[in-house]
Amino acid sequence: MVYFSHIHKQRNKMANKNKGKVVQMLSPENYIRKKARTLPIHECWINTDWGESGMATIIVARRHTNENITFCLYLVDILCLGVKDTIYQFNVHHSEYQDFLEKISETMEMRITDYVLGHNIILAGVEFAEEFGFKPHKDFTSITEYLLEEDTDDIKLIEIECGKNGKPFYMQGLFENDATANKILKQLEHTAGKGNFDFIKEIDHEFEDDLEDDEDEFDDMTFEQKGVEFMQKYKRITKLNDDEYPHFFSLLQSIVDDFIDIDEYNRFYAELLEELTLLKIDHDKIPNELLGIDNDNSQISNEIKQAFLSVFIDEDSLKQKKKRFKVFSKNKGVEAAIDYLDVIITGLGNSRKYESKLKEAAAKYPNYAILQLKWTKNRIHYEEKIELLPHFPCKLKNFFKSRDSIYPWEYFCYLDTFVHLVIAEENFSKLDACKTVLNELDINENEIVVLSTIISLFQVELVAGYFNEQNNLEES
Repeated sequence: MVYFSHIHKQRNKMANKNKGKVVQMLSPENYIRKKARTLPIHECWINTDWGESGMATIIVARRHTNENITFCLYLVDILCLGVKDTIYQFNVHHSEYQDFLEKISETMEMRITDYVLGHNIILAGVEFAEEFGFKPHKDFTSITEYLLEEDTDDIKLIEIECGKNGKPFYMQGLFENDATANKILKQLEHTAGKGNFDFIKEIDHEFEDDLEDDEDEFDDMTFEQKGVEFMQKYKRITKLNDDEYPHFFSLLQSIVDDFIDIDEYNRFYAELLEELTLLKIDHDKIPNELLGIDNDNSQISNEIKQAFLSVFIDEDSLKQKKKRFKVFSKNKGVEAAIDYLDVIITGLGNSRKYESKLKEAAAKYPNYAILQLKWTKNRIHYEEKIELLPHFPCKLKNFFKSRDSIYPWEYFCYLDTFVHLVIAEENFSKLDACKTVLNELDINENEIVVLSTIISLFQVELVAGYFNEQNNLEES
């Protein structure tokens, strides 16, 4: 499936360039979620050997009234893992869609198929994988699932044989290193039970040169040997070159995997995923609560809301942010939002007044979620017992009471605080489960990178602390 590395570069390529000044157009993602099913099915493609290989590459295309195409591709492992990957392109010209099909056909033989077959294969793969604790790719549940027809009795049920000989059959994928493969096998041991699944743990030799040279090199090292190499690199971490960083973090993950208890990891994964997906993320409507206004009847224009967001979301200099803030602060009826932005600006300037301003604002607006989240995150660094933190145990519903949906910035603020709370627990299994769950959430890739990096950097310090402690014990 080598073509995926090229396809992902085209993800979200098409943006709607003709947004009106009065009517706010839906983003491509929200259009797919809310309106894609109103478009007629244009065609459906599938690889000819899906039945023999157990890997189905399915393309479902829908046609707009302007003859443009919105389509989604689904990589479905019906032997074990379900929807491993999925991509989408929105409202592209038919010629661009044809170019895409030609590129796919260069790597595998494809044929037109009936949509109903593709529909049944995708959902059968998802259901089979979920029996063993494997979730579909995050973009499937948040976006590309909605390009499929709703799964009702109107869709003819076709029996799709999943697994092999009635059992899950895992084949290590091209981009699944040994650490990932081991986690999958441990998951199968936990959910299917030993002896109730089969596997092939090897990489297709045809593509071995495409993989990182150091992906497997830690297999032959003892835990102590890995610790020695880790500490050697840790002591010069600020001087590592660009080639050494990937190796260092691969070594880190290998050590972390040695610490992890798989049963504990699976339990934390399920708990975290359930907690972090309790509320819907609404990308379209900016709620009054984002500006600290509880009353839904308050008439706050979308222009004011956008101005509020622009102060901290736009990548401006601090000087430009201060100018935007000065303009925004002249608005009436949004005093809580003004105080919140004042705290943000003060913090960006590393002012000594930050702590006092944050504390004062948090006390002044006890129901303002994103302000309380910032206050809770701040206290994590000072409280020796996390049970004493404001709003502990810091559940979504603690901050967003009586809310069915929240805005993406509110969600990111919550996740940022939650990640720091998990870090404070210093539990290897929970940290790694949290990092895995982040990739399942309805957030953009930049936010995933930011939050995952925070966890990884703390894992570095945690591992270094462990080996330092071991060295001190040996010396004493």
